[in-house]
Amino acid sequence: LTYITRGVCIQFMRFFLVARKTRYALLISLFDGLGVIPAGFILCEFFGINGLFMSYPVSSALLFISIIVLIRLIIQRSPEKYMGGLPVRRDTESYAILKRTITEKATEISKMSMEMTEFCKENGVGSKQALFLGLACEEMAVYTGKHRRERDAIDILLRITEKDLILNFRSVGQPFDPMQTTDEDMPENILMLHKIASKISYDYIMGMNNTRIILPAE
Repeated sequence: LTYITRGVCIQFMRFFLVARKTRYALLISLFDGLGVIPAGFILCEFFGINGLFMSYPVSSALLFISIIVLIRLIIQRSPEKYMGGLPVRRDTESYAILKRTITEKATEISKMSMEMTEFCKENGVGSKQALFLGLACEEMAVYTGKHRRERDAIDILLRITEKDLILNFRSVGQPFDPMQTTDEDMPENILMLHKIASKISYDYIMGMNNTRIILPAE
């Protein structure tokens, strides 16, 4: 029983990380590691040494119940923002989307960059911004390819909204943060990204590098 409830709790913790609700993920992690201590003291007062063995399943069960209550409270607080039984934001904005998976091969990167550029033009993005998007996509693909795990692919997602062009890169490998390098040590492709992008953000979640690049649509 302990393995089941604790396993579910860990999955919820990962869900909150991916959903960018790091505060909740941190609380789950702290309770998972430290909650057994007070549970052990309290149960030992009532059940002796047997209470020590009971503390693990009891703390896991309490954590599981707390997570379910927390999720219900989050959804009930803003039901118009979320859909389903998990706090997944309801997407009310319409946008064009393009997904691609590539390797580090130069021909693939070049082809993908041109495809992204044409996709932007087809969806009403000006030629200048479409070219900037294609350039950002190519430069980031090259940079990501140098840090990914060998033989693993790079997942790329492009979303075109009314105001922004949003590029998401995901790859498996050692963590790398394009925002942490100084101007002197910054590779040329990342330096170029900083010049044309309005915002660049980075996360390392569950062994995967996630980089988001935002360019203005106009």
